[in-house]
Amino acid sequence: MSSLLCLTCCVRQGGCPETVLRPLAVSEEIDDLAPFVSDIEIIPVADDSNCFRGVKKMLPSEDSFFILSGGAVFRVSSDGKEVSKIGETGRGPGEYIQVEDICFNRNHDELLCLDADCSVLRFDSSTGKCVGKIKLADQYVNPSGIFPVNEDQFGLYFPNPATVAPESLHSEFQCIHFFDYDGKEKGSALPWEDFNFSSAFSSSVSFNWDDCYIVSPGFSPRCYMFDGTEEYSLLTLDFGRKNVPFRYALKNGKDPWTKLPEIFESDFYKGFSSIFKIGDGFYLSAYGKRSALWNFVIFSNLESGICWQSKGTSVPPQPAVACKDACLFFVYDSLSGAGNSEDILENLVRSTVPAVPDGTVFVKVRFDEIRK
Repeated sequence: MSSLLCLTCCVRQGGCPETVLRPLAVSEEIDDLAPFVSDIEIIPVADDSNCFRGVKKMLPSEDSFFILSGGAVFRVSSDGKEVSKIGETGRGPGEYIQVEDICFNRNHDELLCLDADCSVLRFDSSTGKCVGKIKLADQYVNPSGIFPVNEDQFGLYFPNPATVAPESLHSEFQCIHFFDYDGKEKGSALPWEDFNFSSAFSSSVSFNWDDCYIVSPGFSPRCYMFDGTEEYSLLTLDFGRKNVPFRYALKNGKDPWTKLPEIFESDFYKGFSSIFKIGDGFYLSAYGKRSALWNFVIFSNLESGICWQSKGTSVPPQPAVACKDACLFFVYDSLSGAGNSEDILENLVRSTVPAVPDGTVFVKVRFDEIRK
């Protein structure tokens, strides 16, 4: 009976390790975060411009944060007092058109930036100087994610073929390709099985502090965890009947992009992003009914957790963008003033921090698994 009632488990399927999370089944919806947060800290950012509105990704290092926002890359010191731009927009040496994703190399001495022209720029993570550019062949189109494989290779995630149609399912398209630093392909993985959603407001690849990178297709509940090799383990997000049905966007032979308004309006959970390991537990974000953004924290026993809806005020709601030392990081444009927000994290910051400064702040949150 106890086996039948187990709500979250780790199994092996076809020789591949698999972790199954059931966020709806194990989490309690809350309207107050205070009983579950053991520590909260804000980091004011010196630059008061709007360059950090809509942060897509944040990579924490020992002394800095590397941030992807608005297609450009920035470096912020760990205390928030120093802000600098990595590279410049353009088509010249060391310049990029629009950065789609960023990652460290395996040694963390370089920052790899995936440009919209399907090239990868390499920047020294200490100095911010460009040390090289990897141009891929024209056959590789529209990658949305990048992650390191080993000291000599990186992987690119391609959500869909260049032409998306039901008949494409019979092609041999692979969603992940591995490259060396000369731009030569060294292997591939993950046959394309369904329409995969990617967008400017979600990240296809999440960076975890232990150098595990989680690739999330967006609509599919199957995510892939890479940890320094071409081998992967599965992370399955089981929302039961509220998962988007298999190949739902490809029904009736229509353009799958035309199904997006219907899918985001529905009560399916989709757009999985920001999947972080918090110790032995997990955090993830997903869009529910009418595009509501939900946050899920699954505790270390993987059989209990909490969830809450983010409600934006001056800017759209945003999930956690980074995790370091079992703490989550959120970005807020402004938290100053009394405010009457419905966002429970925003209210917790205002009630906990004596004086919140104007401008952009990073909010660092550590969750306590025991209700006070």
